[in-house]
Amino acid sequence: MRISSEYVGIPLKPYQNRVNWRDTMTYAAAVHDHNPLYFDDEREGGIIAPPMFNVAVTWPILQNLPQYLDIEDFPHEILLTLVHYSEHLVFHRPIRPDETLLIHGKIKAILPHRAGTQGASTLLRTASSRPSPTGETQPESRHHALS
Repeated sequence: MRISSEYVGIPLKPYQNRVNWRDTMTYAAAVHDHNPLYFDDEREGGIIAPPMFNVAVTWPILQNLPQYLDIEDFPHEILLTLVHYSEHLVFHRPIRPDETLLIHGKIKAILPHRAGTQGASTLLRTASSRPSPTGETQPESRHHALS
């Protein structure tokens, strides 16, 4: 199944996520990372989220991508065949509980890719960034999926 590169640059609908301490601590415990930075809420500065928590923050977008694409003629059936291929994260600063993250994303690339049993597939690349209410840049994600 092929998809046109005409959709490159199309923005995704914004996604807002309020980070809470329970989610960040649960994530750290689930990946067996017992660093006190993630659990000691009495330390100066409080707790921070593990760096890979960023994946959990952006996953609802990837899991429900059709809901975040506001394009009438986009071939949504191709999204049913996507397989997560890779992810690239850039950390500008830690994510902290009680932050509200507003995530903006867009389709960055649609490229032919040789993979799978048919010898041809499509690589869909999306990117998201989160400017904070104070204007600080928050972690960035680049997601790659094959169809």
